[in-house]
Amino acid sequence: MIYKDPDIILKALQFSSIIFYSAYLSTLYNEQNGYWILITSVAILGGENMGDIKICSHQRLIGSIVGLVLGVILINLYLPKIIIYLSVVLLNIGVVFFIPRNYAIANFFTNPQILLLSTLNSTSVNLLIVPYRLLTTLISVFIVLIPMYLFDYGLSISKKQY
Repeated sequence: MIYKDPDIILKALQFSSIIFYSAYLSTLYNEQNGYWILITSVAILGGENMGDIKICSHQRLIGSIVGLVLGVILINLYLPKIIIYLSVVLLNIGVVFFIPRNYAIANFFTNPQILLLSTLNSTSVNLLIVPYRLLTTLISVFIVLIPMYLFDYGLSISKKQY
């Protein structure tokens, strides 16, 4: 593989450095569910090339925003626990079905599922998770995209010189 695509070593270094930055920031935001920075960054890096990663990051951002709005609406309905359980199952089916088809729609189902699951553990609804979830998604998108653009730009300049 190295002989067919020698840039793979550079890509591996780039991906691992992005994951390192994400892990470092997730420890800084540990009190505010910072682990989502690392999870989201790794999910976005699932693309094969810069185009896929760019599309994935935009879809993750849009799907997260829409999904968080839906999740807040569902939480504020104060549904019975059995309906919450059924909703979580249906939302999970939506995630599994749409991940290979459309990443934005899959994230649309992921965030309400997370919010509904968080209501099952406590007697009170904690809506503070919503701004932190949105903030960690934004941070993750920037952590991934900025180094990716810098890396691609540097690689294009180095290839022009040879």
